[in-house]
Amino acid sequence: MLLAVFLTPQYAYANKKGLFKNVDEYKDVFMPELQAGSVYIDDDDIPPREPVILKIEFRKQPVYTSIDHKIGALLHGIHVDTPPEYDHYGYEIRRYMASVGNLKIYESEEFIVQQIKNVRKARVIVEYWQAKIQNDVNEIEAEIEKMENVSSVVKTNLKKNKAEARSFMADLQRWIDSNERFLKKAYEMLGYIDVYYPELVFLRPHERVDFFNLLQIKQVALKRMKQYEPFAIMVY
Repeated sequence: MLLAVFLTPQYAYANKKGLFKNVDEYKDVFMPELQAGSVYIDDDDIPPREPVILKIEFRKQPVYTSIDHKIGALLHGIHVDTPPEYDHYGYEIRRYMASVGNLKIYESEEFIVQQIKNVRKARVIVEYWQAKIQNDVNEIEAEIEKMENVSSVVKTNLKKNKAEARSFMADLQRWIDSNERFLKKAYEMLGYIDVYYPELVFLRPHERVDFFNLLQIKQVALKRMKQYEPFAIMVY
């Protein structure tokens, strides 16, 4: 199976193979500023650089035998660096989300419709990822029940990793949902926003407040996602 790949902190694995180009720095998330008839969406006149996407061949994920490795694997692709060819869910989500905020959303109906479709595809992948983690948790818990003299460390680590995985999934869902709501609003306003980056000027100024609020929510969600190392490179 072939999948697109872009720069994430798995750079340590992937860049040795020359998979990533146009590496951008990790930039803080800019919170939009509401003006009299416009909204500022950045603090300079240089739009963020999207990661260059290359295709790789996915490999079957390793099968772990020890309970400690199984518990640790719950956070693979979340907090734990994973080689690109094994990071099935995260890479596919990032692939679909890589261009959702590109400036073309303010000028091209075809482009913005495609981005809305991409966001929805990413949501489906999240559902599969959630199901995978829950299935792994169920198997681990069943295995622990059959074990004798299970250490408190094992139980504590499982509880911790379950909580972190669930927190991540909640943040991931909020990020995806906020992008879809923002894209829908941008679609409604096609033809009524002039772009003078980083300023967006609204031909119907009263609509800028709803736009600003949705963008602010989206940026907050992005900032939360960037705390997870594999997603730190995302720019929208």
